[in-house]
Amino acid sequence: MRKPRILILIVCLILISACGRPTPTPAPVAQAPTPAPTAAPTVSPTTTPRPTDTPRPTATTPPTATPTPVPPTATPTQTPAPTNTPSPSPTPAPAASVTGDSINVRSGPGTVYPIVSQAQKGETLPVISRTQDGAWLEVALAGGKQGWVSAQLVALNVPAEALPIARAIPPTPVQPVALSAGNILKNVRLMSDNDAEGPARRAFPAGVTTIWLGYELDAPKLQVSDHAILNLINAAGETVLSFSIVGPENRLHLPKNSMITFGPLGFPKYMAIPIRFDDGRAFSNGAYRAELILNGQAMGVIPWAVGQ
Repeated sequence: MRKPRILILIVCLILISACGRPTPTPAPVAQAPTPAPTAAPTVSPTTTPRPTDTPRPTATTPPTATPTPVPPTATPTQTPAPTNTPSPSPTPAPAASVTGDSINVRSGPGTVYPIVSQAQKGETLPVISRTQDGAWLEVALAGGKQGWVSAQLVALNVPAEALPIARAIPPTPVQPVALSAGNILKNVRLMSDNDAEGPARRAFPAGVTTIWLGYELDAPKLQVSDHAILNLINAAGETVLSFSIVGPENRLHLPKNSMITFGPLGFPKYMAIPIRFDDGRAFSNGAYRAELILNGQAMGVIPWAVGQ
């Protein structure tokens, strides 16, 4: 029963304590002042605002670049160092140095041509041209003249093939055909391959394969020992054909298909002998000469040419 009493006593004390405090006076409410009459507003000059500092951009951290895969390193190609190309030496002027003790310079490419000068060992001659086979060289002489020397007797300072071929060969000197004191061969002449009894000719067309040699034979004057030979020589001095016309073994030695005309008493009077190669090839273009040899002595020369 004590606890309820005590609670009541505590409540009473609280009430008495509350009644003894003074009641606070409320503060007066302030009234708003009456506004003064509004004066005309004075326009103040507009103040230009200061430019606002543009904020500095924030440094952006660059994105990390993805590394590009590097291809495998190729082996560098080594460029060869340029080599110094030597300047070509000027081509020397063609010249022939005499190797023999003394050589003859002739008017044409062959021993049948007359001698026009001589050259001594060690002498150098300017070369102008050559024959087609290179056996003879045309050289320059003093006074603006020209001559020919055998290529076998000189030394060239350039290859023979580098020399130009002579455009014109001097005509072969004509010597009278008078065989032996007995004059057993007369009226010797060369004729066309189409006419074994035609007039004498000194030029034939290119491609000719047969040339006829005609002559008159004084058979009664023949001696058993008489021997006549025909040598066919080209411009280089080479003997390209050689055969007997009259042989001591049977007095007459004639190639196949030769023509014979008989005179009084049955003696051969006119002869026509075909001049041809055994294999039937054509004569090369160029100058030729037919040399008639009787009993070992040159008795005459007949010059002729093919394709000129």
